[in-house]
Amino acid sequence: MAHKTYTTINPRHLIVFRLHLKGLSNTEIASTLGYTPQNISLILNSTNMAEVCEELKEDILRATYDDVQKTIDAVGPLLVEEKIRLALTAKDERVRSISCTEMLNMGGHKPITHVVVEETHHEHVKLSELDEKELRDRVRTAIGDIKEEKPLLVDVIGETLH
Repeated sequence: MAHKTYTTINPRHLIVFRLHLKGLSNTEIASTLGYTPQNISLILNSTNMAEVCEELKEDILRATYDDVQKTIDAVGPLLVEEKIRLALTAKDERVRSISCTEMLNMGGHKPITHVVVEETHHEHVKLSELDEKELRDRVRTAIGDIKEEKPLLVDVIGETLH
């Protein structure tokens, strides 16, 4: 990891900042260090102090994230085992269902979230009432636009049987 460069501030300003973080008021800090409350305010509101605050926030967040990640890495396998146990043995069906779904999601299986149902209305015709040509035409239409030059399997079988 590369060495991080921090904003430098006066050591006395750092003391002001630490006392501020401990919750002391500007007046209390001023009387402790021999400054005026206005000087303390100027120090705390300076550009350098704002940069230091931002750097500290980033470091704290990064350290916290790293700690949380290490904890999750440590207990992760136990949590997965518990989720599997719940998926297979929970008495409550909702708990089993949610656990199963979560296990599938962890495994990369995407649940179906949207099913399209198309209603089609077909004209009911008795096939026995159709002659051979009408029946073949209906089969061609049902299969899709098949060119007349390409015979259907029904045509080929019919010709071999005759």
